[in-house]
Amino acid sequence: MRLRLLAVLFLAPACGVMPTAEVGPSRRDAGVAAEPADAGQTSADDAGPLEPVDAGVSEPDAGELVDAGQVVAEPPDAGSTRLDAGVSRPDAGQPTADAGRPGDVHLGTGVHPSENCMAYPFSAQALLAEREGFGAATTGGDPTRVYRVTSSSGSTGAGTLRTALESTDPYWIVFDASLSGRTITFTRIEVKSNKTIDGRGRDITLRGHLNLQSQRNVIISDVKLTNDTTSSCTQAGDVVTVRGPGGALPTDFPARNIWLHHVELFHGGDGLFDVRGGSNITLSWAHLHTHDKALLHAADENNAPVPGMRVTYHHNFFDRLTRRGPHLAYGGKGHFFNNYQYQWFEYGAAAVQGAELYSEGNVYEALPGTTCVLNCPRNPNPCGDDVNLQIPKLAVSVDWAAGGSLGLAKSVNDLVLEGAQITERLPTQVFSPATFYSYTAEPANAALVARLRAGTGPRARYCR
Repeated sequence: MRLRLLAVLFLAPACGVMPTAEVGPSRRDAGVAAEPADAGQTSADDAGPLEPVDAGVSEPDAGELVDAGQVVAEPPDAGSTRLDAGVSRPDAGQPTADAGRPGDVHLGTGVHPSENCMAYPFSAQALLAEREGFGAATTGGDPTRVYRVTSSSGSTGAGTLRTALESTDPYWIVFDASLSGRTITFTRIEVKSNKTIDGRGRDITLRGHLNLQSQRNVIISDVKLTNDTTSSCTQAGDVVTVRGPGGALPTDFPARNIWLHHVELFHGGDGLFDVRGGSNITLSWAHLHTHDKALLHAADENNAPVPGMRVTYHHNFFDRLTRRGPHLAYGGKGHFFNNYQYQWFEYGAAAVQGAELYSEGNVYEALPGTTCVLNCPRNPNPCGDDVNLQIPKLAVSVDWAAGGSLGLAKSVNDLVLEGAQITERLPTQVFSPATFYSYTAEPANAALVARLRAGTGPRARYCR
């Protein structure tokens, strides 16, 4: 059932993009109940078993100071995973002394009750409280094994990011204040399992390729991620890649339990965040822009189908990308909720070749107009094709470049603006996210758009 709602929605400008007056917005399938899961579907336990850190890692002496690449083994407070409570943080601006304050942790108007803004590193418990979706069981590194990056070098050595990420130790990685506002440039880094990159309160740009080859339990939070070091028009040079063999169940994937959160993804060589054999993944509160092919989540590294792939995309700002926001293929399940898909140049999201997309509470705003001749919109993305005559309106596709092998899609409470079009196919056969995990979807409206424009990407002023 579809209910049409006529409204006019005025959206605040962001990132230098001028708003357009929306014509004829409509809401998709308002109030449609969630469909039951397919027969034979795996249990909620498959949506993210807890991943322990590597066993047998030796701990340094308690009380060791954080230094260039050194770790802290000082135990957290009882009942909490807060790190280094009481350590002065001189770069904090005007810190908040009380433990937490009400408000929105994504907009910077509040902090988690476990947070002590007088201390750095920030509370691990506060970050982990923000997990949601298929990747919610991701734990990342050990909060008692803090590694402070003190060097902007992309090579190995004391205090470097590469040394931390390529180690088998379960590090919780933070950044020295002296690196705030700086860029770390590197060739491909082979990220090992059980890692957290925690950029909260810093302004850190990571410029290069992060590769997760059959690795699991990794968190990347609150950093800018780009890779313009290779050609933007080749098949090489993803910003972040997850690769490995797949299977029918999430546990068949060596690469699983991955969470990218409050990151800015832009200007990569091929994909921004490509998954070729991964499961139990969440991408949340990210700002994606200045790129042609954003998210390809498809067949595994052996080009085999991936029916066990599970990905959640929530509260992301897809900002004038060309396509693949995301592109699911060769099976798998994608829950796409409370995202803002803004002015794409080919299509917004797609599910093809048997993949299932559950689209819920999103705002899809197409480019204005229907046709153009002389003043067609210019594609701002490297190697992206400009609009030619027909203004692209396809928000959700089930057949894009699929060779006749279609996907499945269901739309629930989505808001479409500027004539955006959602293609549904076999909606009663699409999985129900509530079968796998609990979550709360916000209404798709102007308030959601404003929140995503203001709150996505890294929180460089976290806790200030």
